[in-house]
Amino acid sequence: MRELARLKIVLKKSTTITDFIDLLTPEMYGHLVSAAKIISGYNPETKTFRASSLALHIGSTLKFVCDIAKKTIITRNPLFLHLKTETKQKIDVLQDIITNHWCNDLSNLANKCLNEKKWKKLKLLPLTADINTFNNYVASLADTAYEKLQNGEEIENNYKILAECVLTTVLVFNRKRVGEIQFLEIQAYERDFENINQEETLNSLTELEKTMSATFKRVVVFGKDEKEDTVVVARQLSKIMRVKKRKRTCIENYIEVVERYNLQDFRCHFRLTKTTFKIVLIK
Repeated sequence: MRELARLKIVLKKSTTITDFIDLLTPEMYGHLVSAAKIISGYNPETKTFRASSLALHIGSTLKFVCDIAKKTIITRNPLFLHLKTETKQKIDVLQDIITNHWCNDLSNLANKCLNEKKWKKLKLLPLTADINTFNNYVASLADTAYEKLQNGEEIENNYKILAECVLTTVLVFNRKRVGEIQFLEIQAYERDFENINQEETLNSLTELEKTMSATFKRVVVFGKDEKEDTVVVARQLSKIMRVKKRKRTCIENYIEVVERYNLQDFRCHFRLTKTTFKIVLIK
């Protein structure tokens, strides 16, 4: 919506349109291309884009808008009863033009610029010593928070620290993005298949794979795109998972009381915990 709003603001400076549906005509195609270049920061001298990804998918957005406009006309939406059948035909023609010519006029060059930027961008890899230092620091934080939770000290704050440590540990070890692992549910982690008799599979494993199977646990999660993703979790985290599960009820009851009595000072803290660190709070 923000992309379309920016597009409309630019077009209102060069045309006499009042509604966005006025743009969905074949005659406006040239204006749409020019406006897309402006909002994506196109430089005609260097033939580069400041926001190449925006120039890439603005064409798909316009085709989607055409589909919505045709649906409203066909279903006789009360807001668009004044539109005639010829309007739908013009939208069809514009959609065909975008499908056939947008790539030549904009997308190909934007894709070239995007790939060049990726190629020129340096990839900085951390040193092994730095990773070990970071892992040791996270482990010490987790151990301290774990002991305090066991003793019932500062349950809310230590639970949050423990959640951050678990999320960070799994994130670094699996080298994945936050969105791919933050939806790890406790039920998925607790599901155990060790007692299933799979001798053929076990015999086919190498000694290294057998050692890894004994040290790590394979968990399947559904990422933000609802696709299956495999996450490997160290079995040392099992004791942390157990204490988090026991303290969960205390945390959630506290959140319920905070929201019920509208305590503004505490709500932001727990809203952050409840949404960001889904790895331990999803049921």
